[in-house]
Amino acid sequence: MGIAAHAGTPIWVGSGSGLFQSLDSGDTWQLVPVSVNNPLLQSSSEPQTTVVFAIGLDPQQPSTVYFVGQLQGSGDPGGFGFFRSIDNGKTWTGTSLTVGIPPPYSILVDPVLTNVIYLAGWNGGVGRSMDYGATWSPATVPILPNSRGNGAATDGLGVDPNTSGVVYMSSGATVYTSHDFATTWSLPTLVAPNGSGPLLGSVVVDPQNSNVLFVGNDIGSGGYGQCMASSALQLCGLFRSSDGGKSWANVAPIGNYNQVVFDSRSSVPYMWGTVVGTGDRILTSANGGNAWTPTSTQPPYSIDYPINLLADPGAGSSLFGYAWGENLWLRSTDGGVTFTSVTLPTTVNQGILTAAVPRTLGNVSAASFESGPVAPESIVSALGFDLAIATFAPAPQPAPTDVGNTTVTVTDSTGVSRLAPLFYVSPSQVNYEIPAGTAAGVATVTVKSGDGAVSKAPLGINAVAPSLFTLNATGLVAADAIEVSNGGETYANVYQLNSSNEVVPLPINLGAEGDQVYLVLAGTGVRGASNVSVTVGGVAVPVIYAGAQSQFAGEDQINVGPLPRSLAGSGSVALALTADGITANSVNVSIQ
Repeated sequence: MGIAAHAGTPIWVGSGSGLFQSLDSGDTWQLVPVSVNNPLLQSSSEPQTTVVFAIGLDPQQPSTVYFVGQLQGSGDPGGFGFFRSIDNGKTWTGTSLTVGIPPPYSILVDPVLTNVIYLAGWNGGVGRSMDYGATWSPATVPILPNSRGNGAATDGLGVDPNTSGVVYMSSGATVYTSHDFATTWSLPTLVAPNGSGPLLGSVVVDPQNSNVLFVGNDIGSGGYGQCMASSALQLCGLFRSSDGGKSWANVAPIGNYNQVVFDSRSSVPYMWGTVVGTGDRILTSANGGNAWTPTSTQPPYSIDYPINLLADPGAGSSLFGYAWGENLWLRSTDGGVTFTSVTLPTTVNQGILTAAVPRTLGNVSAASFESGPVAPESIVSALGFDLAIATFAPAPQPAPTDVGNTTVTVTDSTGVSRLAPLFYVSPSQVNYEIPAGTAAGVATVTVKSGDGAVSKAPLGINAVAPSLFTLNATGLVAADAIEVSNGGETYANVYQLNSSNEVVPLPINLGAEGDQVYLVLAGTGVRGASNVSVTVGGVAVPVIYAGAQSQFAGEDQINVGPLPRSLAGSGSVALALTADGITANSVNVSIQ
């Protein structure tokens, strides 16, 4: 049986002294500079340090990164803000937040409509953004007890990784549920008997079964001492629900436990805890979390704060651990039986506050590489780990549904499963076509690798989801220019290679008076639209054709023109395509 090459899991770590990234599973780390064009968030002092309180990753596109924090100078802190990068931390935008600084904070992203983001700790409640964090408002939450004594009534937040719009919130010893993006909430369910016991942490949903939920004691709230002094089994432990949060049972020994994580290959659950009478242990379950067994060995570390676990999405039986407020990174490759430790760079001198790893599988438009709903017969890129045993680029026509024993199955909202045509297969990326006939709604994409590894993720399906291919990182549109002069046609490129062999714009010459220039755009997700419009430089341009490209499956062709002569000399201008009211990704073209 072949084993797919694994280059290393990308990891993000936030600390009191900066944002750090590792691309080799934590062996080495790089400081990520953060600069934004927002005077409300910048410090006037140099050098400037980034203080990171929470990190979140887009579940569909791992190169989109979010964090909550401050940019600080010497004695001159900048504003508190929400920061976003769509290019793996190379560039950033920032939004000022009108909330206080005291944690806890956590960032959660809807698994399907990834423009919806939640922020726990928003003035003691929940903040919600519907536009990728550009603007924020407080979500409507029930009147909650001031459970922490510091104004933070929301103790934990969780989202269903399989279902859009489902949010769980813990407060004190109760859990609330929302099925409409934190707009309305159910009556609370009591987790610990009579509301006693320490506070709860964040609710975690089993990725294989959305009815199965877990919530542990929130050690950071001071529950450790309460549990150590308690002799009542029902007061301290890990609570499990098998009915979507309607009822709960304590399934672990007396102790304190952090969030449950799931093995990326076997789906076996793990958690770290301090077990009464036993001490610090990694616990695992062989029966879906109904009963838990501590490891026989105690992890080899001596710290003042509990360990937070992350499951390595790129390898089975592999766990990462970090200690809040400590400069220590731990890794286990045997399910938590043994750990090795790595000390982070001395520049992380104020300790780790938060960390994040990408989801096992995400799906984005193969044209724009942006997350969000896609359309039937459009081209999609699955991004993940161990998706294939090797790299294959099969003959494009007709596209096979099995390449190197890798398959992609799309199960639509009606329950119908179809094998997807495959265009490119590699361990970290598979390009495929959403099968014709896939119903609108939320589908489940299942990638099965040649070595038997299975990865699943939800994906939104719309009738129309326009996306344009680009030629470089600055959004130069993939297109041909057709110059019509004296009754003849000449094809021209919209790009050229510079001295460094990089793709840069080749300005379009609109020619002499009476000449005409048309553009042939390459996209996907357009063919189902009944109304397509295009503007170039803000000027409407006639759309002559918008539909399937005749030679390449899944690709759409949009013919527009002639380009108005008023655009002559414009240089780089925006090209905007809208299909049935949905605007495609931002692209540009250069006009001489």
